[in-house]
Amino acid sequence: MTQQELAQRLCVTRTAVANWEGTARGRPATDRILRLAVVTGVSFEWLATGRGTSMVVEPDATLRTGTEVIEDPLEMRVLHAFRSLPQQELLRTVHWMERRCGLSDVGA
Repeated sequence: MTQQELAQRLCVTRTAVANWEGTARGRPATDRILRLAVVTGVSFEWLATGRGTSMVVEPDATLRTGTEVIEDPLEMRVLHAFRSLPQQELLRTVHWMERRCGLSDVGA
């Protein structure tokens, strides 16, 4: 993945990504580190502290969300994409999905 591609997925500039990769010129905020972990499949702890293992998540790995297990690769892609959205887009996306599924009264 190029710096430009990563920047687009994180909704930042390519320069910001380049600064994060450089030596002590910049450090992403915690929310950006979390999104970076989701986008790249790398451990948040490893990105934030350098401790632990990077543990790259395989695309077909089982994803656990609380007590629910997601094994469908397409559903995992949707969840990862959703988690990568900018905050202002999350609610709009949920409302669109609810309307699309006929669940427009959910959470209203």
